[in-house]
Amino acid sequence: MKNFYRQNRVFVILMSIVLICLIIIAALLLVYFYNGKSKNKYGDRLNAIKNVEITASEKANALTEVKKDSTIKEATINVFGKVVYFDLVFVSGTDLDIAKSKSLTILDNFSEEELSLYEFQFLIKEDATDGFITSGARNNGSAIIVWNNNIEDSEEL
Repeated sequence: MKNFYRQNRVFVILMSIVLICLIIIAALLLVYFYNGKSKNKYGDRLNAIKNVEITASEKANALTEVKKDSTIKEATINVFGKVVYFDLVFVSGTDLDIAKSKSLTILDNFSEEELSLYEFQFLIKEDATDGFITSGARNNGSAIIVWNNNIEDSEEL
């Protein structure tokens, strides 16, 4: 072994350096990926909602207010992080513009702090086989809901 070292001293030193570097890289990768899984998937972005949290009772109150409307057949509210999702099914024959305006009135059930912190996503559907399906989004702090263009595909292009 001493004889091999004396003849290949540069090779042994370089291989030792490479081996040490590989061990350090493997250790850093393990630490990086192991620590990444133990943290919250949202990171620090949700620290602000601890003070302005939408509770289950607030969601239930909003749902009862929404279901009072005779044009809304079904409604669900889901909150994931800073995004509030509304799924609304309107009765057959409801106009798309009326459905959009009803969606905007749902925001009256939330406080100014909640409106300035949360984002709201809307999926509205008509309870008919050929009825409308469209989605809209409202950024936190925005006054309007931005709707998709809802252009139907045409076979005659």
